[in-house]
Amino acid sequence: MGAGRRERWQRFGRIVSSVDTMIWSGEHRGFVIEAFFKNNSVTATQRAFRTRFGLYATDAVPDRKTILRWVSNVRASGSALPRKPSGRPRNVRTPENVQRVRASIEQSPRRSARKHAAALGISVRTVRRILHADLRMHPYKKLGCKYFSKI
Repeated sequence: MGAGRRERWQRFGRIVSSVDTMIWSGEHRGFVIEAFFKNNSVTATQRAFRTRFGLYATDAVPDRKTILRWVSNVRASGSALPRKPSGRPRNVRTPENVQRVRASIEQSPRRSARKHAAALGISVRTVRRILHADLRMHPYKKLGCKYFSKI
């Protein structure tokens, strides 16, 4: 990417990871949605985007699929932000299990994560994830005894 092109990207506050990849800000999304509703055309919206942000014909603009997805999100939810991703809901690292692990660790901090997992009926990996990610604790050994401590 040439120096002049890089300066244009930086001047308009865009984050560029490669020549054709761009992370669009809220200002960009808002403009694109307004322009689409005004023009009712993806091509006209892309042209207006280039004009508004001072881009050349070869510079990256939101593609057709992106513009239509943003407009679809606005029509469905009133926001251009992406919808909550579908996927399997959490069923093990729930707030209740986090509290159970916390209480178990406070009751007997010298017990191993494996023994806590067996007592609680949760997998060892889940107990370790809860300890590390949710409770910010990590294991360490001191004179042959295992303890859990806050980071």
